[in-house]
Amino acid sequence: MASGGTQSMPTRPLSTAVASVASGKTARRDTNGRYPLYGSTGQIGRTNQVEFTGPSILVARVGANAGSVYRVDGHYGVTDNTLVIRPEPGQSVEFLDEFLRHANLNQMVYGSGQPLVTGTMLKRLQIPNLLPESQRRIASALREANDLISALERMIAKKRAIKRGMLQQLLTGKTTLRGSSASGGDAVLGSITTWFSGGTPDRNNPTYWGGTIPWISAATLKRSRVHDSDQHLTEAGVRAGSKLAPAGATLVLVRGMALHREARIGMATRPVSFNQDVKALIPKPGVLPEYLVYALQARSTQVLDLVSSAGSGTGVLDTQLLQRLPIWVPDETTQRKIIAAIEAVDRNVEALDRLLVKRRATKQGMTQQLMTGRSHLLVKEDVA
Repeated sequence: MASGGTQSMPTRPLSTAVASVASGKTARRDTNGRYPLYGSTGQIGRTNQVEFTGPSILVARVGANAGSVYRVDGHYGVTDNTLVIRPEPGQSVEFLDEFLRHANLNQMVYGSGQPLVTGTMLKRLQIPNLLPESQRRIASALREANDLISALERMIAKKRAIKRGMLQQLLTGKTTLRGSSASGGDAVLGSITTWFSGGTPDRNNPTYWGGTIPWISAATLKRSRVHDSDQHLTEAGVRAGSKLAPAGATLVLVRGMALHREARIGMATRPVSFNQDVKALIPKPGVLPEYLVYALQARSTQVLDLVSSAGSGTGVLDTQLLQRLPIWVPDETTQRKIIAAIEAVDRNVEALDRLLVKRRATKQGMTQQLMTGRSHLLVKEDVA
């Protein structure tokens, strides 16, 4: 085994390293087909036509997913919107898969209309010129990194599922925490909050924009804790066309929920301004701000059910119906215990998210090193 040092790894065109690059041709779907039929993003149905046998790398050829990569094997058909790369015998399919993902094919797409990746573009790609044994070594190292990332993703998904369960149980009174009171009752949302709407100041007035007050819209209302935006108002801008929500206000997206297919609900952690797509709900005494946010998130499905088809197809929340939404409200001591329990899960998920970002960055750097020869995984014969 020898080091690749800091020199660039020898390369050759992909066309000389694979058996073929061509579009799929299977057009017929059969409901009771014996074999999978693959398209640009994965399996799209079944077919009785076997177009390919054995391992292939599939690349989305056209459309929004152009350049996406995945690996298949067995007996299958492939549609004509997907490119099929057939490896040479002995070539590591895992290595080829990792290389193509690392190549960021979506950056290669061209076309003013539909994004497009062509077979000619792929054939011209320069791929590391390595012996099969070195390909397998690199693929094995990257597989281990992928396994760590996948395990972490599963753990995060499990923690988020736990949180969803806690929201459904604790914020409806179905389950109580040890030492907490089970007393409490439903109150309609409108009776425990004060509501007001925002707006957009004149964008041509420079005295309204560029201040220090965050201006919240659908684009920035994505997290449970809302504290900043890429657009800011001055105090004059707030007075002229927006409103100021105090820290602790619950912000609810009322226009565009259908477009985003999610109920966007968050709490302002500092005073913020907001546009007409958002409403601010100020909790009345006896309702803690954090509790109100979690209570609404627990009912996100019911909130989405209140979205009408109005508003240019993006959907507008019926706020009159929302005001009548029942919210279970226990005493403040119980609210604090529920908040603490959910926040503990949130902190755990946030820590795992940060670790996932680090592991993905590590894998990306590792791939860069291995694909350019700055590694210690090459067999001696690969080094000139």
